[in-house]
Amino acid sequence: MKFPGATAKVFYSVLVFLTFVFGYLYFKVSYEVTSDFPFNQEIILIILGTIVTMIITAALLNRQTEVELQKEQRLRLFELKSQFYIDLLNFVEEIFTSHKLDNKERIKLNLLTHKLSIIASPEVLSQYEKFLDVLNKVSEDINLTEFEEEEISLEFSRLCAKIRLDLLNGGEGNMKKIENIESQILRNVKKSEG
Repeated sequence: MKFPGATAKVFYSVLVFLTFVFGYLYFKVSYEVTSDFPFNQEIILIILGTIVTMIITAALLNRQTEVELQKEQRLRLFELKSQFYIDLLNFVEEIFTSHKLDNKERIKLNLLTHKLSIIASPEVLSQYEKFLDVLNKVSEDINLTEFEEEEISLEFSRLCAKIRLDLLNGGEGNMKKIENIESQILRNVKKSEG
């Protein structure tokens, strides 16, 4: 018998409690009635121990299965996010190496935006919106200048910081940690530009 989450915990807790109470009452009555037959008392103890062991084992196995399923779901989501973020990085790399953002790239960006809306954390989505604002502002013409690429790179660096936090801990973390990672990424980008 399998119950969902909290219902299972309550059910098994009540079941264990009732087993102990009725087991105790049954044992007390049986002990008094069979005080002349110690073998019967031992059989009663064995039966009670077996029942309690089965209930505790069932509760533990149920919880273990639930934890394993959650772990597997988190792993699949992590793999999906990782692959998508790599695709996004590759796309931005294509923009930088080609120095242009034409209709073909805009269509691909639109598709990536839809994928991102499915899996990204709210922090990543918010930063991605800022990245798109800068990208749209600087790419009104098809060819990108060096200054426009620097603007895009700076905003993309901030996006990478949010992506990193999303991959590491689901976007949860203190603000100081986020600011440190973001500032380090920005310093690295500036140094890599020369």
